[in-house]
Amino acid sequence: MALNHPAGEELFIMEGDAAIAGARLEKGDYLYTPPDFKHSVKSEHGCIILFVVPEEVEIL
Repeated sequence: MALNHPAGEELFIMEGDAAIAGARLEKGDYLYTPPDFKHSVKSEHGCIILFVVPEEVEIL
């Protein structure tokens, strides 16, 4: 499943790890994605992510 963020997004990895937009992120990592950026999210061991999205996310 892919997601589109019409107004961009900011995210912070609180626990665990995730693969987002080709980047492997771990606890404490921050990622900004620009408006209309499409990506998927995967986690092998589970994670808790704080998302800041100024506009509703579209599921593609």
